[in-house]
Amino acid sequence: MSFVTVAEAEEVQIHAPIGGRISFFNSPYPAHGELKAVDIYFPENIARSPVSGKIACIRKIRPPKTTAFKASPVDYLVCIKVSEDLLVRVLHVRPEVRVGEDVRVGERLGLPLRTGFFDFWTDPHAHVEVRKKGDYLRPLGALSLRPLIGRVGKGGAVLEGEVVSCRPEYCLVALAGTGRVGVLNGLVVASSGKACILDGGFPHYGRGGVLADEIAGADVEVSGVKIGEITNKSGGAAAVRFDPVKATVNGIGLRGLSCYLGVGCKPLLKLVPKKPGELRLNGEVKIELGRAAL
Repeated sequence: MSFVTVAEAEEVQIHAPIGGRISFFNSPYPAHGELKAVDIYFPENIARSPVSGKIACIRKIRPPKTTAFKASPVDYLVCIKVSEDLLVRVLHVRPEVRVGEDVRVGERLGLPLRTGFFDFWTDPHAHVEVRKKGDYLRPLGALSLRPLIGRVGKGGAVLEGEVVSCRPEYCLVALAGTGRVGVLNGLVVASSGKACILDGGFPHYGRGGVLADEIAGADVEVSGVKIGEITNKSGGAAAVRFDPVKATVNGIGLRGLSCYLGVGCKPLLKLVPKKPGELRLNGEVKIELGRAAL
């Protein structure tokens, strides 16, 4: 399996597998809103190391309880020492490594877990942060990431496509048109007429982000509908505060749309129902956006 560099913090480079997907912003947790974490979703559902280093610590964590799905009663924190001063912190992976072992990029760490930190529509993944040595336990304190993205390639903002999978928790749609920013692929949105790639869950998480080689304006639009406003820019990425947009598919109201970044592959748009089991879709679908009633 081939890995590519998708972000860096100081001298640490974070790698993700070709054929998988990642997200900097598609999460309700503060580190994602501040561009200080990236979630990596592995195509074979085996967690592999995003960096090379030495396993410095493994700790069990008690996650919140949930009745929304069958969840692991325990979560794990795995720290990988990458330099004298820096660690990479990995969450939501049941480790198959031991403290003191050396790992290289792409080597097996363990199995991703579903825990009470997740919503019912969240797939297993590894949450990755870069930390200063000695500061890896508290929830806050991660270093800022810089996505390595390149220029925005041509693409279209098309909210229609074919359903490739539908389950009680969500449906996945292969969009008829997507865009590319470097090796990352996703839904095209516009800011002052310039193309960006959307990363985030809207409107359900309330915030997300966009990636582009140049982020020009304040408003963010998709298919001519304003979905939010840029609140903070950092290099080729910007945080977005989502408007109360209403999303529907085949006349069915959705909780929202989850947009991820495909790593060297075509992304899939996740349609999130208001309740599990509400969506039974197949074939071609079109998603409609409008202003939500206040």
